[in-house]
Amino acid sequence: KAMLNKFGVVEYTPTDKDNQHIGEIISFLESRDIPYEVDENVFGVFHLNERTLQLRYINSFYYPMDNSKRFGTERAGVEHNYFIDISHKNADQGIRTIWLFDFEMEQTNTITDDNGTQIENYHRQWEVTKNTICTACGKIDHRIFARDCTVKEISNSDARMFLNTNCFYGYRSATTTLALYLKKDKAGIKAGTLLMVYSFGHGFYANKKHMEDPSIEIIRVSTKIGCQVIGGMSKCLKHFLTEYPTMEIGGKEVEVNRLIFY
Repeated sequence: KAMLNKFGVVEYTPTDKDNQHIGEIISFLESRDIPYEVDENVFGVFHLNERTLQLRYINSFYYPMDNSKRFGTERAGVEHNYFIDISHKNADQGIRTIWLFDFEMEQTNTITDDNGTQIENYHRQWEVTKNTICTACGKIDHRIFARDCTVKEISNSDARMFLNTNCFYGYRSATTTLALYLKKDKAGIKAGTLLMVYSFGHGFYANKKHMEDPSIEIIRVSTKIGCQVIGGMSKCLKHFLTEYPTMEIGGKEVEVNRLIFY
């Protein structure tokens, strides 16, 4: 099969690690009864949802970002917009793209589950990606409407465990963190279960250009693995915009006029 690396389109022989990862992907798809087609030409591409969804596995060693302008030809690689351009091209054809890098499948951390049990070598990024695929393919375990949840503000310490378990990027502190809790037992989940976190704070990058009128960044958005909260994002955003017209950023009271989400 073919692949694109810094030398262009080349013939590619998968590594043992690649074969292991592809085997994990296939085992997961089959365990969730998700139909798939393996692309006949490009290595690591899976077509899902009657070809309306692409899952693209990437061996990062062969797809380094191009830094030749700064470090010389030895640091040549794919253009920085390579991946987003593929996503945009697919989107123009009605196809959603989910990228999965080898190091994301290998990432591990230690978590504490809902029962207080410590779990080591938890593959958070791979688990979150699997949850995203299940949601996109209609194979999620629990579908809950936002109207069945209540909004509460929680502390950073309360959000830490949830985000380190359920958020692709893990925990990051925020000024304000909103959470959705289930009002009553539903779909096999107990009342009071934390289902979604939405956090807000200082816009690190955007504010370099807006020091006098800084932006508020949406820091993290995460749903409990195995769950889909329909309308959860809009419920949290509406609550935030209604209840928090200002935020304290760097000791300064800032009006919430601009939200940034990377």
